[in-house]
Amino acid sequence: MKVQVTNDMSKLPGIIAMYQNANKTITIKVLDDVSYEITRDGHTLKTNMSWRYLVGSQLVKHIENDIKDGYYKGVKRVA
Repeated sequence: MKVQVTNDMSKLPGIIAMYQNANKTITIKVLDDVSYEITRDGHTLKTNMSWRYLVGSQLVKHIENDIKDGYYKGVKRVA
């Protein structure tokens, strides 16, 4: 059996903001590729928002507004 070795040097998106609730069952990561990941109870959903926003800072504001509006109860910014 041959093993193929690849050298993937593609850059992974960086985290520009992270939010969690107190018992860490909900984690939201805003990424610099204008997407975000929501992890609830071990299940992760990634959403690409580049169709709506140009830069990640706009998406951070979107998530903060969602938190203010009560979509994510008890979630606060941790990073």
